[in-house]
Amino acid sequence: MVRIGNVGDCKAVLIHNSKPIALNVEHRASNEDERQRIESRGGFILEKKGNKSVRQMVQGSLELTRSMGDQAYKQYITCEPDILEYQLGEGDEYLMLGSDGFWNV
Repeated sequence: MVRIGNVGDCKAVLIHNSKPIALNVEHRASNEDERQRIESRGGFILEKKGNKSVRQMVQGSLELTRSMGDQAYKQYITCEPDILEYQLGEGDEYLMLGSDGFWNV
């Protein structure tokens, strides 16, 4: 059994029979469930358009909706993790864990 706690933009990906399986969801303002939680706390999500991308930002400044830091946004975001349990089985080869710096580049 693997237990993974996730807060923010880290990802856990299991390689099963040579294929990737995402085990968690990133906590970003573009996630509808996270958006609803932010708005229920009185916050807002602002869309920022760049040259090649569109980003959803909490209070127009923060892309993450869950974080251990970011004290200025604690009224709107949380540090409560999602907890995932996964029973390892045949065909599971390895588990890759990484932050956005690893996955986005």
